[in-house]
Amino acid sequence: MNNNARKTGLFLMELIIAILFFSLAATICIQLFVKSHMISERSIALNHSILLAQNTAEIFYATNGDPEKMASLLGCGESSGTAAIADSDNTSTLTLFYTDKFDCLDPAEAASAVFQQTISLYADSDPALITCHIVISEFSSGDVIYSLDTTLFQRSRP
Repeated sequence: MNNNARKTGLFLMELIIAILFFSLAATICIQLFVKSHMISERSIALNHSILLAQNTAEIFYATNGDPEKMASLLGCGESSGTAAIADSDNTSTLTLFYTDKFDCLDPAEAASAVFQQTISLYADSDPALITCHIVISEFSSGDVIYSLDTTLFQRSRP
């Protein structure tokens, strides 16, 4: 009878060690899956940000650096006022807000924004040169996802 109790105790100890090993392996696997999901989300945001910055740079070139035309072309859909414009000395700043799927939001809905695009247009020492600084960042933390600088030699206006 005593020999039977020893075998049961040994079996129970072996079972506890096996469960401990598998729970440790499961914890490591779950951490790996969470980390890969976070990397995937960052990669998706970076890809969207790069495309958005490239499109904005093309609009900058197409409009010859005119902030009002840029704001109307960058506005999403039929709604007006999707780009907030702030002007100061030789600098215009356009700000656009986006959801987590990079859908445009009105500035009035900025509190629910996940991403923010800031476009700064400023004239260099040569008035024919206009520089566009495009920054896509996370709205809540302000962490920059992608930024792009481009300069335009302004064509003479007819």
